[in-house]
Formats: sequence, structure tokens, C-alpha cells
Amino acid sequence: MTIIESHGREPGWPKYEEAYQDGRIIYNYTDRWKIITTIEDESTPGRVIADALPSKFRIGQPFDGFGTFITKRTFDRDPKNRKLYYMSLTATSSLDEEGASDLSKPPEQRRTKWAWDFDTIGMAFTRDADDGRAVANVNGEPIEVEMETIVPILTIERWEIFFDADTILNLVNHRNQSVFWGAPAGAAVCSGIRDRPDEVFNGIEYRKVTYTFKFRVPDIDDDLGFPIVSGWKEILMNRGTFYIEGGTKKHLTAQGARIEVKLDNSGGKLADAADPVYLNFNKYAEADFDAYGLNIFQI
Repeated sequence: MTIIESHGREPGWPKYEEAYQDGRIIYNYTDRWKIITTIEDESTPGRVIADALPSKFRIGQPFDGFGTFITKRTFDRDPKNRKLYYMSLTATSSLDEEGASDLSKPPEQRRTKWAWDFDTIGMAFTRDADDGRAVANVNGEPIEVEMETIVPILTIERWEIFFDADTILNLVNHRNQSVFWGAPAGAAVCSGIRDRPDEVFNGIEYRKVTYTFKFRVPDIDDDLGFPIVSGWKEILMNRGTFYIEGGTKKHLTAQGARIEVKLDNSGGKLADAADPVYLNFNKYAEADFDAYGLNIFQI
């Protein structure tokens, strides 16, 4: 059974507009067509009507020789005539400043997009970033301060034919094992991946995948020049409920409860007035970001 009885462009269409955005000229055509169908069933999915139209109206197809490609189409049924549909089309061409067409290419050949932003996170601070001296109160007693600090955020967006869900497990909450976008190993962490269906081009469905990375590069040394924290390592004061003296494990107690003591690097007890020793540990496991083609020289 023929579903489409007739179709024709509405008078006064298509309409044209252009805009400049992110160093690129965006050309848009909007178009509107009237479609008469042979069916009256209100439960008929719009997809059935869409698929019955000629292929020139499909997403990703060239639009009437204007150098643009259809990127969106919507269907509205006339409330007074169940056989009458209105189809709205959006056709877009994105040109860079040299005039090279981007949307005319298959999505996997298009330029990857990236953008920078910032966020604030909570961090523990124990040393002055300038001279490495311990943060201390007026009596000279070292203290640990939890404060917010600003971190850069990088988002990378690209089209992919297939997205492997294991990528999320392998990248999210992992730090870079080598230099990434100029930042040293351990300075970048993948904080999220978003995968969404995007468009059909020449009959192939493409997905748009957005990768988000946060950068944290405080290289803080103590007053002897030894690193306290670097990248996404966290700071931890070296202390415990027992210490080692003469090869024997010992405890301090008060009123029957054990007391935490400050420890030196050998596990011995530090004097109460001594500066604490700080340790650091990796919060995130390593991953090879280059294996996913995400470094600056790969996109």
C-alpha cells in the first residue's frame, strides 16, 4: 500500500540564515513541506511516514544543491485532517575560515572539537606553594587546611561509528600515564564520557562522544625539596595507633583507649612538637590516553 499520496513544498520556503560561531561560518536552510498520506490511523508512528518519503529527505542527504546537508527533520500532523502532515527540515553547512566544508564529509573525517573551561575542587594543603614550608598556626604547629582550588577542564567531542562501553570502564576515574595535552603524567584525570546517537550519514548511524578531563598540576615540595604531592595524588599525614621502637610494636593509651601518634618515615614515634611527615597516594589508576587517540597531536 502506498503511504504517501502527494507531497509539495509550502510557499515561501526554504528560508536561509548564516551565523559566525567559534571561528566557523554556519549556513542554515529551513524548509517546510506538506505531505498527504493515504492512512488515517492516529496510532501510525511518524517514523512510518518518514521512511516512506523519497531518500532525498533523509538525514545526512544533500539539500537541493545548496551545499548543505539535512541535519534535522520533524513531522506535525494537522489536527483537522488526519491525512495531512507538515514536515520541517533543517539543512546545515559548517565552513571553517578557509572555506573547507566539514559537514559534507563523513562524520569520522570531520574535525574533532575541543574546548577549555574550569571548575573548583576541594584539596588538602599542608605546604606553602612558594617555599614549601609547612602551613602552621601562630604557635608554629603544622596544620592541614582543606580549601577549594581551581582546575582546568578539557572537553573533546568527536563522531564515532561505534562506541565500546568498556571505554568508560577503562578511562573514567583514570589518570594519564604519559604527557597529555602538555601536562605531565598523573596530572589529568578522565572525569566523564558522554555517548549519544547523533546523525545518519549515507545510511550509517554515527554517535557523538564527549570526553571530559580535569587537570591538577600542583607540584608541592617540602622545605628539603622532596615532593609532597603531584597531580592527582592525595596527601596523608603519617600517623597511626602504634609505632616501632627497637623492632617492637608499641602503643600509647589514655583511659584505656589507644592514642594516635605521629610517625617518621621509619615507623618510629615523632615527638609531639615535631613537624609531621606527610605521605601521598594515588587516588586514580593509570590509563594510556594515547591509545584512544585523544592527545593534542592525535586530533
